[in-house]
Amino acid sequence: MCLTETWQQNKDYVHLNEICPSGCSVIGTPRLSGRGGGLAVVYQDRLTCNLMTSDFFSSFESQMMKITNTTKDAEIEHNVAFPNRLYRQTSKATAEDKLAFTIQILNDLFALFEKNRSSAPWEENTVENFLNIVHKQTEELRSCIGSHSNT
Repeated sequence: MCLTETWQQNKDYVHLNEICPSGCSVIGTPRLSGRGGGLAVVYQDRLTCNLMTSDFFSSFESQMMKITNTTKDAEIEHNVAFPNRLYRQTSKATAEDKLAFTIQILNDLFALFEKNRSSAPWEENTVENFLNIVHKQTEELRSCIGSHSNT
């Protein structure tokens, strides 16, 4: 499962659907007016995900979903709020700190996939290619920090 900010219009998830890995789908809540995006969740097709409405949460920055695992008899409800505080902090950070933050996220992503290879719905060579790309991007970004601080 993956949560992302989007800049898509209502029911306009063609681009997200095109980049979804095989065996995955996308569901989202766009921002209906003003600037900015909404939220989307990419999930494995073995899960049933439905958006829920709530009188308590009424913002494009939050999304309530009912998630049912079709392989088990369990239902989970999650409400995920948009990370406004993190975005405000990041927008005030230096370019070097933003790169360091991105590198940390990529390192964490790499470790997560490396540790749980069998959980990915992809073939082993697809996982390996993905990990190689993430590693290369991490190294390239790390070299930008080093070259930036030496100038």
